[in-house]
Amino acid sequence: MSSIQYTDQRIERMRAEAPLNYAKAQSLASEFGLTGGYRSVIAKAISLGIPYEKKQPASPTKSGPTKSELASQIREALKLADREGDLNKSEYLSILEAIRANG
Repeated sequence: MSSIQYTDQRIERMRAEAPLNYAKAQSLASEFGLTGGYRSVIAKAISLGIPYEKKQPASPTKSGPTKSELASQIREALKLADREGDLNKSEYLSILEAIRANG
């Protein structure tokens, strides 16, 4: 594993780009000739106290109703008692009977 040299010139270049972010770190790594070395740039910046703005995690996309919402809809459709949590055994049996009766 080779050691990456952060010269005073490179450090000044990093300070000039502050606050750093993912895109700037990638650009600096490329400029410094660090193939895939954006992580090194980020680590060095943090160790030097150069501000770094973390990449925000992607927000989850809603692909449909939640399990809780489905359970509530099933209870409502079959006129089962309204309560929190999963369906119990007798509720599953009621659902199965309703399916067989309508199927």
